Amino acid sequence: MLLHLLILMFLLQTRIICGELCGLEHVSAAEGGEVILRVPRSENTIINWVLLPSGTVVATTEPGKPINEKALRNEYRGRVSGEADGSLRINHLSLKDQGVYRAQSTDDRICVKFNLTLYENLSSGDIKINHNLTRNDTCSLSLLCAVDKRDVTITWSNAQSGDINVTGGVLYVPPRDVNFTYTCTARNPVSNVSKTVIPGEYCRRGDSNSNNSSMLGQRLFHGLTPATIIIIIIIVAAVFCIWCKKRKSQKAEMTRTEMTTTEYAKVEGLQNPYYESQGENQGSASVYSEVQHAKKTTNSPKKLAENKAKTGETVYSEVSLPKQTKNSQKKLAEKEANPVETVYSTVSLPKA
Repeated sequence: MLLHLLILMFLLQTRIICGELCGLEHVSAAEGGEVILRVPRSENTIINWVLLPSGTVVATTEPGKPINEKALRNEYRGRVSGEADGSLRINHLSLKDQGVYRAQSTDDRICVKFNLTLYENLSSGDIKINHNLTRNDTCSLSLLCAVDKRDVTITWSNAQSGDINVTGGVLYVPPRDVNFTYTCTARNPVSNVSKTVIPGEYCRRGDSNSNNSSMLGQRLFHGLTPATIIIIIIIVAAVFCIWCKKRKSQKAEMTRTEMTTTEYAKVEGLQNPYYESQGENQGSASVYSEVQHAKKTTNSPKKLAENKAKTGETVYSEVSLPKQTKNSQKKLAEKEANPVETVYSTVSLPKA
């Protein structure tokens, strides 16, 4: 009886110790890649995989046997598989897969924790090299290699000279070495990339600090007080308002201004009674009448609508006969009783 009690206490202590003191391993992997969480091989051992601290069951593996896909959660189906020794493989990694995975066998012979951290694969485009040209005549400059990613280590190298002066990530290039090729290498736990540069090229182009333009703008901006900035804004606004009013008045003046055009209506075959009484052949006379048209404006929708409503407009022109002489008054009086033919010339104005 006492022996059984001691064995039970030993098993309980072993389980507690195993649960609290599981070995911890740090594992790094790339986003979109895969990772294998490796455990010691143990025959006929079922291993339960749990994601901490949520306690989500990821999978159950057994050496030499495939994983039961139906028992997996939706987010793990098609992405996890078991290895021959019971280890766990995870594919198509995303940031959601980061965390601590606990692998514990049912017989407590295996108890391991894996702290999985994911990183982005670096590319050469992630490296930015900024330069600061202090003196162009002697080509004195410094270079800064920067990568906007987490957990990245930056190193400089030079194949021509082993003398490299790097302080705080800034490379100081002496004038005698400006034509050497320098390489900036960026590394994170899952990848590394490099970019080369020849510092002398910045001097030959006469470039200054890549940040000088922005620094100059900042200096100019800081040189203006808030009151000065407000005055400048008021002046600009006043000038704009004056321009708008002038523009508006010009448009109004153009609307009020009207132009006239002259149209001539030719009347053919008009006979003077005086010449007719004398028996003389007058022939055809041409009489021109002047018709005044107001300038068409597009700024008056009301007038435009009125003009559109008219299909045509008839204008009668007045025909003036030549002045009669005293010698013809008698003969003209004889014909007063006779009807005088009135001739109208019709001018059709174009539709507005």
